[in-house]
Amino acid sequence: MDVKPSATGFALPNPQDLIATNVICRRFIKASLIYFLVSAILGTLMATRLVPVQFFPHAHLNLIGWVSMMIFGVAYKMLPTMFAAKQVVHSLSLARLHFWLANVGLIGMSVTFVCKDYCPVTWAGPLLLGIFALVELAGSAVFFYNIWMTFKVQQS
Repeated sequence: MDVKPSATGFALPNPQDLIATNVICRRFIKASLIYFLVSAILGTLMATRLVPVQFFPHAHLNLIGWVSMMIFGVAYKMLPTMFAAKQVVHSLSLARLHFWLANVGLIGMSVTFVCKDYCPVTWAGPLLLGIFALVELAGSAVFFYNIWMTFKVQQS
């Protein structure tokens, strides 16, 4: 992140960093809205008994997909701006990495929850589920580190 001093004494971020932050935030929020719609459709199909109950994919699409992705998108925009010294998150590259890890992990887990019972190799389903859960965990760790470092830099 490139920060330049202004005439008022406040540090102004590079305009490209602000644009990149907005892009990342929009991606998380759009993904959140898509997960919301998919989980609402799945919930309706389960309620009407048109599909067998898929509690785990439905719950993960709601909590990680809709709620967490919305929180991530808003957090990347709002948390750094709560402090006057900084307008963007610690690392935009980590925020981009987080977006991909979180989405690949969630989609992988959701698909594996549905397909693991139909896999001809009994150990493959739980193995894939574990791998995608670790990808999701890695995304959460990247988010934690990125926000933590944003706050740490603020206090220095």
